[in-house]
Amino acid sequence: MKRYLFVFLSLLSLTACSHQRFNFSDKQPVTYPYETKSNFFVAGIGQTDNINVKEICGSVADVETIETSYSFTDGILSLFTYGIWSPKTYKVWCKNK
Repeated sequence: MKRYLFVFLSLLSLTACSHQRFNFSDKQPVTYPYETKSNFFVAGIGQTDNINVKEICGSVADVETIETSYSFTDGILSLFTYGIWSPKTYKVWCKNK
């Protein structure tokens, strides 16, 4: 049992979290963000995904903040699928009108 725990914790230490946030104004967003996940396969090698913020906020000028993250949960999901499925989380905040 200790060996499996050691292997699991060793593999868990190989997961990495990343977080990027792009603010388009000086004030902090106060509204709840639109959140979606993108599905990447084989660790996302050579794959891209487009999020259309114009559909989410109405126009590009109404975008307050965009955040992309590869969270702990995304890392665990990728770990359990051995990197075959690697989700990534996106959040978009729109300006209050």
